Amino acid sequence: MQLNSQQEIRILHVDDEPSITDLTRDFLERETDLFSVETAASADEGLEVVTDRPPDCIVSDYNMPNMDGLEFLQAVREEYPDLPFILFTGQGNEEVASEAIAADVTSYLQKQSGTEQYELLANRIRNAVNARRETKRADRQERLMRLTEFAGDTGGFECDVESGNLLLTDGVRRLVGLPEDAHPSLEEAIEFYHPDDRADVRQSLDRAAEAGERTRGTWRLQTLDGDERLVDVIITPAAKSGDVTTLRGAVHDITERRERQQKLQRLQQAIDGANVPITLVDPSQEDNPLVYINDAFEDATGYPSAEALGRNCRFLQGEDTDPEKVTAIRDAIDDEEPIALELRNYQRDGTEFWNHLTLTPIYDDSGDLVRYIGTQEDITERKERERELRTERQFIEQALDTLDDLFYVLDSDGTLQRWNDRVPEVTGYTDGKLADMDAIELFPDGDRETIAGVTETTLADGEATVEADLRTADGDCLPYEFTGAQLTDGDGTVTGRVGVGRDLTERRQREHRFQALVEESNDIISIVDAEGVFQYQSPSIEHILGYDPTETIGDTAWGYVHPDDRADLIEAFERGVADPDANPVVEYRARRADGSWCWLEAHGNNQLDNPAVEGYVVNSRDITEWKKREQELSLFFEESPLGAIQWDEEFRFKRINDRAEEMLGYSETELHGEPWERIVADDDRERVGDAVESLLDADGGRRVINDNVRKDGETLICEWHNRAVTDADGTVESVFSKFQDVTERERRKRELQEYETVIEALSDAVYVVAEDGRFRYVNEEFTELVGYDTETIIGNTPSLIKDGNSVERAEHHLGRLLSSDGPETVTFEVTIQPRTGDPIVCEDHMGVLPYDGEEFDGSVGVLRDITEHK
Repeated sequence: MQLNSQQEIRILHVDDEPSITDLTRDFLERETDLFSVETAASADEGLEVVTDRPPDCIVSDYNMPNMDGLEFLQAVREEYPDLPFILFTGQGNEEVASEAIAADVTSYLQKQSGTEQYELLANRIRNAVNARRETKRADRQERLMRLTEFAGDTGGFECDVESGNLLLTDGVRRLVGLPEDAHPSLEEAIEFYHPDDRADVRQSLDRAAEAGERTRGTWRLQTLDGDERLVDVIITPAAKSGDVTTLRGAVHDITERRERQQKLQRLQQAIDGANVPITLVDPSQEDNPLVYINDAFEDATGYPSAEALGRNCRFLQGEDTDPEKVTAIRDAIDDEEPIALELRNYQRDGTEFWNHLTLTPIYDDSGDLVRYIGTQEDITERKERERELRTERQFIEQALDTLDDLFYVLDSDGTLQRWNDRVPEVTGYTDGKLADMDAIELFPDGDRETIAGVTETTLADGEATVEADLRTADGDCLPYEFTGAQLTDGDGTVTGRVGVGRDLTERRQREHRFQALVEESNDIISIVDAEGVFQYQSPSIEHILGYDPTETIGDTAWGYVHPDDRADLIEAFERGVADPDANPVVEYRARRADGSWCWLEAHGNNQLDNPAVEGYVVNSRDITEWKKREQELSLFFEESPLGAIQWDEEFRFKRINDRAEEMLGYSETELHGEPWERIVADDDRERVGDAVESLLDADGGRRVINDNVRKDGETLICEWHNRAVTDADGTVESVFSKFQDVTERERRKRELQEYETVIEALSDAVYVVAEDGRFRYVNEEFTELVGYDTETIIGNTPSLIKDGNSVERAEHHLGRLLSSDGPETVTFEVTIQPRTGDPIVCEDHMGVLPYDGEEFDGSVGVLRDITEHK
């Protein structure tokens, strides 16, 4: 019979050699995952471990200081007489083995070389622990058999394997209905089981007898009175001298339990499939842990069953959970009372949610409390809606009270029902006085008939607006605009009116100020009707177009527009009339009084429904000079040999010339309306962005060198020259940019910088001679060698430091370098005459600078002082 595959075997290995304990632990734990090895370096330390946490098996060396393995065994046996103890030693002999056996050692194993000894040790450990556990299990089973008669409808049997004799307890006899004088054989007893179960019963009995394994089965038992019971049978073999001689069985009638389980299973399935989070709490355990959660609970809280079960559900609580509600839950549990409440809980990831919790006690048939069932409902959205409604209601009330306008509610008879704080402030009437007034009393006698007519209109049409004077308690009259609407109930029945009164005093003052501003404006302010007929012209039309403001009134606006621009202007006007939010902007040419043409930019604003205007307002600005400037820039734009781009006021592509299309690989159509980032490399965007901001702030021109990305992905280095174009107020209207490809120039510049960096790192004297034979560059080592400063050397010829022969020799070798079959570098000796001191002999390593085509770009050389070697 095998040990349970899930049952761990804890081993204590005692040896004063750490290398042995470590090696043994590695082999044993590698043998099986069930082995867990703890080590001790002495018998004293081992006794402490045994006392503190007894293992399943002890493996001990024999020869150890202070207390040897036999003394350790004797000490263990005093407290744990049946604890498996294996003596695993390399110095044992027959005498030691005999003493160990006398001291009741479980097994004796001598250490050997090779890994086989650890496999043998593992088997000894498994067998010893298995035997001990099986002995304990058999003892428990025997005690259980003696107690079977006290378990109601539970009974037992004992069968002699050799003879087949069968003994039945009274419980089994009652279960089957056998009289006391009936003594069935084993085969006769098997016939009591359902025909479909008999083969399985026989197989279980045979397996217990032949393999010595305890077996268990659930079968249908047919009683003598025709009833059928479901029984759970446990068969335990009993052995003598290693052979099974007896089979003992425990029989438990589980018919009612299985029915209850089936009912519970159906209930469980219903709970598992419920959309509502459901939990079960076991009040018999300490701290009322959760013993069940359904999938909906996991979905709602994020806690898997592995983290939730076995814990009190307070893990859902958090910082803002109301402690009073937690106390109410605790009190309900203490009083075994159901409870339902709403409280803040927290999901596993910390998200807060509102939980509608119900907790109900569940009792068994004996009236004992066995569970609490809890349901949770996430009502966060509902609570949020409630909060929003409360907030909105509070906001509306506060807003109404802080309005400068009058707000009021009238019943169907015109009596004031509700008003905001502004009503008593403006009228001077107290709240008590207003409560007894009809709304009509707040108007002068001359306006009451008008107000009554508007009231009838409101009740008939749903809403109405009227301008009238409001009479205060002091008799003053204030100009107000009143807008009223119907109030209806859920059935649509009119129950009253709601209205807003707006003070027109400031608006009328603004109208007067607006009139004054229009009269003084530099732009032409025109008002036309829905047909485009002039209703008003501001005085500025005279100095812009030369017309008297009154002479165009009644004329159609299109008669003053250039024929080529007339269709666009009419289309924009019709769009503005149809859509009050359109506010179109259009450029067109207007005829001056002298017959010439003037460019205007017109902004339309639909005020046809505004009773103060009742027209379409057009604001026209003279842009003739700007148009000229734009045409000049456009001419430059098209004829420029460089790439040219026009950007709009938000630095988006507006126009590009052919050269720009060629360099960038995009057509003008592809880039139109795209932002500048479309062609700028990622690493340069922050720097270019700073330049763009400066340009849009009209902060002068900007020169920028940056990496640009063509449509095909190739990167170009471009040099940009930018200029912002502004209007008369300094507002940027567009930006013009010229740019050229400087990729090769920048590459050579970077190469030169790299060369200079390398040269500066050299310890020898380095020089560069230009194509005209003059020094173009020397490093510090060169100036130290010749004694002249850099300013003296640069621009001078090598004759400054060389005699005639040395100069001729250098020119000869330069000719070799420049020949078609010449070497890449040459080395020769030259004599250098420093500014002070004796001549020095140097080794000159010379080569030519890289160049394209036929033009020689100069030579580079390294001088090394070899005077001492000479």
